[in-house]
Amino acid sequence: MKLVTTFFILSIFVSCTQKKKPININTPDNVIHVTKKEYLSVALDTAQIVGSYWWDTEGEMMLGRGKNKTSPLNLNLRLSELLKELSPTYLRIGGSEADALFYNIKGDRFTPNTFDSELNASTWKKLLHFTEQSNAKLFFTLNIGPSSWIDNQLDFSNLEYFFQNIKTPTDIEFELGNEVFAYWAIFGSQFQMTPKQYADYYLKTKKLLKENKLKTNLAGPASAYWPVIGEPLGFYFHKMDELHPLLKEKLSRITWHYYPTQSFRCPLQIRKAHKKSFLNPVILDEIKKWAKEQLILKEKYSPNSELWLGETGPAQCGGEPNVSDTFLSSFWWVDQLGTLAQLKHDVIIRQNLIGADYALVNSNYSLRPDYIVSWLWKKLMGTKVLKPQNKNENSLVRIYSHCHPTQNSITTLLINLESKKQTLKSINNSPTAQVFAITTNQLSSQRVMINNSKIVQLSDLKNLPASDKKFPLDIAPYSINFIQTSPSGFSACR
Repeated sequence: MKLVTTFFILSIFVSCTQKKKPININTPDNVIHVTKKEYLSVALDTAQIVGSYWWDTEGEMMLGRGKNKTSPLNLNLRLSELLKELSPTYLRIGGSEADALFYNIKGDRFTPNTFDSELNASTWKKLLHFTEQSNAKLFFTLNIGPSSWIDNQLDFSNLEYFFQNIKTPTDIEFELGNEVFAYWAIFGSQFQMTPKQYADYYLKTKKLLKENKLKTNLAGPASAYWPVIGEPLGFYFHKMDELHPLLKEKLSRITWHYYPTQSFRCPLQIRKAHKKSFLNPVILDEIKKWAKEQLILKEKYSPNSELWLGETGPAQCGGEPNVSDTFLSSFWWVDQLGTLAQLKHDVIIRQNLIGADYALVNSNYSLRPDYIVSWLWKKLMGTKVLKPQNKNENSLVRIYSHCHPTQNSITTLLINLESKKQTLKSINNSPTAQVFAITTNQLSSQRVMINNSKIVQLSDLKNLPASDKKFPLDIAPYSINFIQTSPSGFSACR
């Protein structure tokens, strides 16, 4: 017995003192997927645009939305500049309020009491101007919610009026409804539509767009996926796999929603957000299950359609304060971007640009860490997706590679979730690399550094100096690293 105990103690000692093997990355010379240029896109909630039910600091809710109304967002030049820095991008205007919105573009109608808010000519004009000024494409969610129903059927008059009275730029796209298979949770079970109803409404809406000479794409159904359980009560209230066979290739943009955790505002918290959530590889990996499910359905029924994660954020119901607005969230955010690009998604839309605890920027326009990593992603990770290989795989070291957007080089994203530093021996035997290492003195802080330079405002990013280093590289504990290399003879990124 003494011998066994001694051996056990020695084994633990050896494993603890054993030198960690260095990371050696080899990226095969082939592209596995090409995303859209707008792969990383952002959102503003419909409630923010028109002034309606939105998340507040108290966390009060009314069914699936915030209980109190907010003032319309000031779509000013400072906000436009922040959005423009992330271009090319889609700006999604959606969320639960989209399905309670009355269109009054000409100002010639009275808003019925079944609707919560109104979109008038002035607001629509400001939105179009802001989108154009920001070099973004508008992705607008259309109302097919219970506010537009008569006798449990959609009354198309609100949509018809909207299509007849807007002057639509060529780069606008539409989405039909928001989380339509979760209407039971947002509006009540008596208002849940079936996949057959949605398919009929989708085809009728496409016909209306054509009749009004609006040459654009129509996305849907924006189905909600919750952590752990996927589509909530989908076995009873319907799921995506019931809709796909009904529409097939006619569904040109397939959208779904996912949040890995839920905030204190959510009345049901299957996985509550906390400070350890986004350093947990199990939580980070869960999206693969749901994304693969979407990919299988797409390839079976509509292989030529695009696959979009149409809404996502670190924590559902407005985000978790002191978690989803800190550097902790950035580990989840960049990891999900890398994961879904490999799983052949074309666009990911982040909820949201400004407002609540899951936004990219603060109300005073200072940058949160998720904006900073988004900016670097845009500048360094192009549309061509590669599949890096690391022989010493470690679930706490996450590695993704894309071709650089403008140069004949590879950008490797290396995320270190460990409390210890790593050694990166090489990437495709390149002797040197340009490195952008994001670190912080405190994980639950909004203050981060890139190559040890503090980043607070947009100007700090624009004036960021290059950091050329030789291999091997030291990878700091709890860090996010963008590493650009130019291996000889690598042709995929030409």
